[in-house]
Amino acid sequence: AAAGEGGRPPWRYRIDKAELAGFTATFRDESLTPAAEIAIEDIGASIEGISEDLQAPRPITASFKARDGGRFEAGGTVAPVPFVADIQVKLSDLALKLAQPYVTVKTTVDLRGGSVSTEGRATYGARGPAYRGGFAVRDLRINEGGSERVFLAWKSLRTGSLLATPARLDINELVLDGLDTNIVIEQDKSVNVTKIMKKPAAAAEGQAAPAPAAGSKPPEPPPVAAAPDERKARDFLINIDRLRIANGEMDFADHSLLLPFGTRIVKLNGAINAL
Repeated sequence: AAAGEGGRPPWRYRIDKAELAGFTATFRDESLTPAAEIAIEDIGASIEGISEDLQAPRPITASFKARDGGRFEAGGTVAPVPFVADIQVKLSDLALKLAQPYVTVKTTVDLRGGSVSTEGRATYGARGPAYRGGFAVRDLRINEGGSERVFLAWKSLRTGSLLATPARLDINELVLDGLDTNIVIEQDKSVNVTKIMKKPAAAAEGQAAPAPAAGSKPPEPPPVAAAPDERKARDFLINIDRLRIANGEMDFADHSLLLPFGTRIVKLNGAINAL
């Protein structure tokens, strides 16, 4: 080893294992109404082989469970400099109702049930982060706001083969099983699907914008739109080789017709390729 300051050997250190266990944490986002709160329990983590050798891979583990349902486990290796990681990840049945405050911000629907699971390999290296594995969203139920009428539900939406990076998402086959939904065209030809989105707060139509105060700076001009090539470079690409639908059902009604029409579609099966 190279000599340290004054010709002395460099100072060395090693910690065989550092461990954290039995911790609890609560995260609360009060920027929303109602506030979003996530409580996690039984937080545990460990790292081995801590030393001055920053290029050496260190085995790590981490785990916790969500108070409202769900468990997370991870294990693998990381090296600090340059940062390299290779970690197996498993998330089991995380309750989606935790997301209801975020859903309420933009929509009028009620997220009544569902859970998300994923298992795969997360890596970070010279090419950046990547995740390979699968996921499933099970027993989803979304109701129309303030009612018991189902807006969207399914037994499972799952895949066993996905690749996600900051630039793109590739899925070999996505399977939607047990779909239950309804599409209604109203008399004014509006569709119920569009009505779940909340309109952004804005000034009343026809109301003139207030005049700028004396001495104030005029408003900045809108930014120049990016050229097509520049926009394309920032696009997040999604590729699904096949979406397979099995055992689906759907209510469809069109009230805009002279003779209004409605029906219940059952045993909906099929596939959509190259999305």
